[in-house]
Amino acid sequence: MTTNPIPNNIYETMLKICNEYGIDPSSSLDAQHYFEDLWIRFNNLTENAQFPVWLVQKIKENFISLSSGEKRPIWIQGSNWPFDQQTPMIFLGQIDLRQNKNPNLKNYFHDDVSIYVFLSREGNKEVIIQEY
Repeated sequence: MTTNPIPNNIYETMLKICNEYGIDPSSSLDAQHYFEDLWIRFNNLTENAQFPVWLVQKIKENFISLSSGEKRPIWIQGSNWPFDQQTPMIFLGQIDLRQNKNPNLKNYFHDDVSIYVFLSREGNKEVIIQEY
Protein backbone atom coordinates (compact mmCIF):
# COMPACT_ATOMS: atom_id res chain seq x y z
CA MET A 1 0.00 0.00 0.00
CA THR A 2 1.65 3.17 -1.12
CA THR A 3 -0.29 5.67 0.99
CA ASN A 4 -0.51 3.37 3.96
CA PRO A 5 -1.31 5.27 7.18
CA ILE A 6 -1.55 1.93 8.99
CA PRO A 7 1.36 1.02 11.31
CA ASN A 8 3.17 -2.19 10.30
CA ASN A 9 2.16 -4.17 13.39
CA ILE A 10 -1.50 -3.23 12.89
CA TYR A 11 -1.31 -4.03 9.18
CA GLU A 12 0.11 -7.49 9.95
CA THR A 13 -2.77 -8.11 12.36
CA MET A 14 -5.19 -6.88 9.69
CA LEU A 15 -3.73 -9.27 7.09
CA LYS A 16 -3.97 -12.23 9.46
CA ILE A 17 -7.58 -11.56 10.48
CA CYS A 18 -8.74 -10.73 6.95
CA ASN A 19 -7.14 -13.91 5.61
CA GLU A 20 -9.31 -15.96 7.98
CA TYR A 21 -12.37 -14.41 6.31
CA GLY A 22 -11.20 -14.78 2.70
CA ILE A 23 -10.38 -11.10 2.32
CA ASP A 24 -7.17 -9.41 1.18
CA PRO A 25 -6.89 -5.73 2.13
CA SER A 26 -4.34 -5.24 -0.64
CA SER A 27 -6.23 -7.02 -3.46
CA SER A 28 -7.37 -3.79 -5.13
CA LEU A 29 -7.27 -0.03 -4.70
CA ASP A 30 -10.86 -0.18 -3.44
CA ALA A 31 -9.86 -2.72 -0.79
CA GLN A 32 -6.81 -0.68 0.21
CA HIS A 33 -8.86 2.50 0.60
CA TYR A 34 -11.60 0.67 2.47
CA PHE A 35 -9.18 -0.77 5.04
CA GLU A 36 -7.25 2.48 5.36
CA ASP A 37 -10.55 4.24 6.11
CA LEU A 38 -11.43 1.53 8.64
CA TRP A 39 -8.10 2.07 10.39
CA ILE A 40 -8.59 5.84 10.47
CA ARG A 41 -12.08 5.42 11.99
CA PHE A 42 -10.78 2.94 14.58
CA ASN A 43 -7.70 4.99 15.41
CA ASN A 44 -9.95 7.91 16.33
CA LEU A 45 -11.98 5.74 18.71
CA THR A 46 -9.81 3.69 21.00
CA GLU A 47 -6.42 2.09 21.67
CA ASN A 48 -4.64 -0.38 19.39
CA ALA A 49 -5.07 -3.37 21.72
CA GLN A 50 -8.79 -3.44 20.88
CA PHE A 51 -8.22 -3.41 17.13
CA PRO A 52 -8.47 -7.19 16.45
CA VAL A 53 -11.88 -7.52 18.11
CA TRP A 54 -13.15 -4.35 16.43
CA LEU A 55 -11.88 -5.48 13.01
CA VAL A 56 -13.58 -8.88 13.25
CA GLN A 57 -16.84 -7.12 14.10
CA LYS A 58 -16.50 -4.77 11.10
CA ILE A 59 -15.68 -7.66 8.75
CA LYS A 60 -18.76 -9.59 9.90
CA GLU A 61 -20.93 -6.49 9.50
CA ASN A 62 -19.61 -5.39 6.10
CA PHE A 63 -18.48 -8.52 4.23
CA ILE A 64 -21.87 -10.17 3.96
CA SER A 65 -22.43 -13.68 2.65
CA LEU A 66 -25.87 -14.87 1.57
CA SER A 67 -24.60 -18.24 0.36
CA SER A 68 -25.86 -21.44 1.96
CA GLY A 69 -24.73 -21.51 5.57
CA GLU A 70 -23.26 -18.02 5.11
CA LYS A 71 -20.12 -19.60 3.63
CA ARG A 72 -17.45 -17.23 2.43
CA PRO A 73 -15.63 -17.57 -0.88
CA ILE A 74 -12.93 -20.20 -1.08
CA TRP A 75 -10.56 -18.55 -3.51
CA ILE A 76 -8.35 -20.54 -5.87
CA GLN A 77 -5.82 -17.81 -6.66
CA GLY A 78 -6.30 -15.26 -3.91
CA SER A 79 -8.97 -13.10 -2.43
CA ASN A 80 -10.55 -10.70 -4.87
CA TRP A 81 -13.66 -9.51 -2.99
CA PRO A 82 -15.23 -6.77 -5.16
CA PHE A 83 -16.38 -3.36 -3.97
CA ASP A 84 -19.04 -1.03 -5.28
CA GLN A 85 -19.02 2.63 -4.29
CA GLN A 86 -16.25 1.88 -1.77
CA THR A 87 -18.40 -0.74 -0.04
CA PRO A 88 -17.84 -4.52 -0.06
CA MET A 89 -20.34 -6.25 -2.32
CA ILE A 90 -22.55 -9.07 -0.99
CA PHE A 91 -21.33 -12.60 -1.68
CA LEU A 92 -24.18 -14.67 -3.14
CA GLY A 93 -22.39 -17.93 -3.75
CA GLN A 94 -19.74 -19.99 -5.43
CA ILE A 95 -19.92 -22.61 -8.16
CA ASP A 96 -17.06 -25.11 -8.22
CA LEU A 97 -16.43 -27.13 -11.37
CA ARG A 98 -13.94 -29.99 -10.98
CA GLN A 99 -12.28 -31.85 -13.84
CA ASN A 100 -12.36 -35.18 -11.97
CA LYS A 101 -16.16 -34.89 -11.56
CA ASN A 102 -16.94 -33.63 -15.04
CA PRO A 103 -14.76 -35.00 -17.87
CA ASN A 104 -16.34 -32.59 -20.40
CA LEU A 105 -14.97 -29.65 -18.45
CA LYS A 106 -11.55 -30.09 -20.09
CA ASN A 107 -13.16 -29.14 -23.41
CA TYR A 108 -13.77 -25.64 -22.03
CA PHE A 109 -11.24 -25.05 -19.24
CA HIS A 110 -7.65 -26.14 -18.71
CA ASP A 111 -8.14 -26.75 -14.99
CA ASP A 112 -10.69 -26.76 -12.16
CA VAL A 113 -12.83 -23.62 -12.12
CA SER A 114 -14.59 -21.63 -9.41
CA ILE A 115 -17.14 -18.95 -10.20
CA TYR A 116 -18.01 -16.37 -7.53
CA VAL A 117 -21.15 -14.22 -7.66
CA PHE A 118 -21.49 -10.87 -5.87
CA LEU A 119 -24.27 -8.28 -5.71
CA SER A 120 -24.11 -4.58 -4.86
CA ARG A 121 -25.90 -3.36 -1.74
CA GLU A 122 -28.50 -1.63 -3.88
CA GLY A 123 -29.07 -4.82 -5.86
CA ASN A 124 -28.46 -3.09 -9.18
CA LYS A 125 -25.00 -4.44 -10.04
CA GLU A 126 -23.59 -7.96 -10.19
CA VAL A 127 -19.98 -9.07 -10.38
CA ILE A 128 -18.99 -12.55 -11.48
CA ILE A 129 -15.41 -13.63 -10.90
CA GLN A 130 -13.95 -16.73 -12.49
CA GLU A 131 -10.72 -18.34 -11.27
CA TYR A 132 -8.88 -21.42 -12.41
